[in-house]
Amino acid sequence: YAPACAHETTKIESAVAATCLTTGKTAATVCTSCDKIISGGEIVAALGHNFSEWTSDGVGNHFRICQRENCGETETKVCSYTVDKVLDDFSNRKDEATCTMPATYYKVCECGHFVTDDEDNVFENGDALGHIDETGDNKCDREGCGIAMCNGNHLSETWQSDVGEHYQVCTACGEKFNEGAHSATSWTQGDTQHYQTCTVCGSEFNRANHTTSGTCVCGKTSASWHLTTSIKVGDIVTLVYEDGKKELSSISTTSTKYGIGTAYSDSPTGAYALTVVAGSTSGTYAFKTKDGTYLYWSSGNSLATNASISANSSWNVSFSNGNVIITNAKDSSRKLRWNASSPRFACYTSEQTAIQLYVYS
Repeated sequence: YAPACAHETTKIESAVAATCLTTGKTAATVCTSCDKIISGGEIVAALGHNFSEWTSDGVGNHFRICQRENCGETETKVCSYTVDKVLDDFSNRKDEATCTMPATYYKVCECGHFVTDDEDNVFENGDALGHIDETGDNKCDREGCGIAMCNGNHLSETWQSDVGEHYQVCTACGEKFNEGAHSATSWTQGDTQHYQTCTVCGSEFNRANHTTSGTCVCGKTSASWHLTTSIKVGDIVTLVYEDGKKELSSISTTSTKYGIGTAYSDSPTGAYALTVVAGSTSGTYAFKTKDGTYLYWSSGNSLATNASISANSSWNVSFSNGNVIITNAKDSSRKLRWNASSPRFACYTSEQTAIQLYVYS
């Protein structure tokens, strides 16, 4: 067999320089007899481009050029204005800072270009300047401002109110002052509630329902619920099924609306008291709930509530043998009744069970 080459004579192959995109190799010692690389000849990875910083072309694009010798590759992109940066010459400033607002600047592209036709593409930088009163006339001396300054002597002509207290807010510095508890010496009495009026700020407070027995804190002798066979605007009433000792307590939250009946012991409690108001046409009435809505019939046997007075929320009311007959003004076949088999107050064309009207007086 052939003896191994002794590599007695060699030559030097020159190095090949790598470029941005192509590989190179180091110088190599090569046997002249068998062409085997004795040493060197390692592959050198491509260098990749050495781009300059982005430069704007001034019309919405930017470019950069590879700085390597004999390359000059150019990359171009459309500008994207997303960088919150204040340029060294402040040329991208939109508005200067004021007493109450920091300066605003247009957002810039990474190449430093910006546009001024996008009012929403701005950012704030720095702090508001704050008011100054160097002349001592309780007004800001900064040009274009002139706002009143309290300098500790708060300014306000109006009162504001929270639960149980009142206060004023300085129109100059925004601080609360003159805080204190409401004060009153008398009560105002309503049909079902009472309240006091603060002698300092004029706000109503301590609003509450009258006590149901004895003399109320406001001095009003307690009223009671009792059967009535008459009705007038202003009455406080509730619907009752006497034989079953049930009173209207709420309107259901189901898709089919109806009145829920709650048991009472000796007399109704007014759990769902209604205020009688004038209906949509002469001689009709509407029943206003404590939420400001009105008893309402829409379709079928429903009994719901609605925010406005219409024929559907207006009712003709009459009495017979101690019972109340409440007929819807939109459909005279619909009468408010008690359903004993499916316990509820609702609007029926059939007789069902008669109901009674109780008034609070």
